[in-house]
Amino acid sequence: MFKEIRILLTKDILSEVKQKNNISIILLYSLTTIFLIYMLFISAIDTATWNALFWIVSLFAATTAISKSFAFDSGSRQLYMYSLASPQAIIIAKIIFNCLFMVLLSALNLIVFIIIFNKAPGNIIGYSLVSLLGIIGISIVMTMVSAIANRTNNNFLLMSVLGFPIIIPLLLSVTKACNALLNLSTEISLAFNIFIILFLIIASALLSFILFPYIWRE
Repeated sequence: MFKEIRILLTKDILSEVKQKNNISIILLYSLTTIFLIYMLFISAIDTATWNALFWIVSLFAATTAISKSFAFDSGSRQLYMYSLASPQAIIIAKIIFNCLFMVLLSALNLIVFIIIFNKAPGNIIGYSLVSLLGIIGISIVMTMVSAIANRTNNNFLLMSVLGFPIIIPLLLSVTKACNALLNLSTEISLAFNIFIILFLIIASALLSFILFPYIWRE
């Protein structure tokens, strides 16, 4: 399975590099959104608002980027891949690829947020680690939802309907953990929220691994 995952991951990376338009569109979307936020909040914003806006941008960027994860694996190509690799290898490769892509994109967004608003978390290492967990969790959930939505014609619409109710508990825990690191509230338990984040990541990954073979065979 590891060989299959490596080959599929390499295929996804090469396909994304060749289709530079997708990367350009997502980068333009993120940077434009951040610029519009800056124009709306051109005066100084508080740290809580800064944190909330960062995660709103990250969430919608993930939805836009991951919604097309399976768009090119349909029809005869899907049948061909089904004959070459196991569904477990396919979903793991997709999750790894989407996690890597979103981590890089979110890191860029965070750097731009820090520069453009001239505001950086005091505990940048802790904030980055919690953000990393949050982005991984969002990527896993959205990848599975994208696989389900790919079976319908309303791909993006169904992703929104299915994805956001699942994402909300994860996003709430991530923002609360980030707020605790930013010293915005002494009543928030950092350890408890990190536990919730890890639990949701593991649960989402296991469900994806178990359920995707049934979706793939339909």
